[in-house]
Amino acid sequence: MEEATVLGVGLLVAGHETTANMIALSTFALLQHPDQLALLREDPAGRIDNAVEELLPDHPAARPGARRSGGRRGPRPADQEGRCGGPRPVRGQP
Repeated sequence: MEEATVLGVGLLVAGHETTANMIALSTFALLQHPDQLALLREDPAGRIDNAVEELLPDHPAARPGARRSGGRRGPRPADQEGRCGGPRPVRGQP
């Protein structure tokens, strides 16, 4: 029973931390893009689903490894050429 309690508490803490981090990172992203925040404020009910879909892939607190694995949307194409370990990305290639 003690093991189940420890597991339950761990899951609760992990879920809370992930949710809290997602809210904080999303708020920060919207504050960095006031034009997008204004659009969301104009029609919150009509735009919230799209806002969440756009914010989720960009924040590792919400979906760890989403950028590495490509998440649900698949890998994002490189927006510039460069190298940071591994193969060299080519602009426009996933």
